[in-house]
Amino acid sequence: MIASMICGLLMSLLIILSFSIMQDKKPHFRIGPSMQKNLLSD
Repeated sequence: MIASMICGLLMSLLIILSFSIMQDKKPHFRIGPSMQKNLLSD
């Protein structure tokens, strides 16, 4: 069970890192700005 939890955490970290990298390289990317606006509005 511990191994599965660690794997889940690593996957989530990879997803967050990939999103941040895409936002840095492609500021005009559709998902980036819209997600940032949603986070700021909330």
